[in-house]
Amino acid sequence: MRQNTPTSEQVVRRKPAQTVAMRGPVHSFNHDGMLVSRRRASRRAVPWHGLALVLVTVLLFKAAMHVNFGADGYQARVDDLAAGGAVQQVGAWLLTPDFATVWLSSTMQAIAR
Repeated sequence: MRQNTPTSEQVVRRKPAQTVAMRGPVHSFNHDGMLVSRRRASRRAVPWHGLALVLVTVLLFKAAMHVNFGADGYQARVDDLAAGGAVQQVGAWLLTPDFATVWLSSTMQAIAR
């Protein structure tokens, strides 16, 4: 039985796609048909815009619940979460009314009136 093992000339060694994409310039043609080399655009390591959007969304959600349930009702629900398991305790810690939540809540109530 013959084994189909490639020889060293047949083996194509490729670098991972990330290392190939990260180095070197980008070549393109402009409107005149001239080849133009530009620096490759760099990416941010941390998606700050996405994280800020999530933070603002969570704060607005907390403020809306604070307006809907009232201060005492909201605190009672957070206390119920704190009495639960580990996941509920993390949720209670995240939903604890802070200064920003209370301020947004009072602003939302003033706008609604």
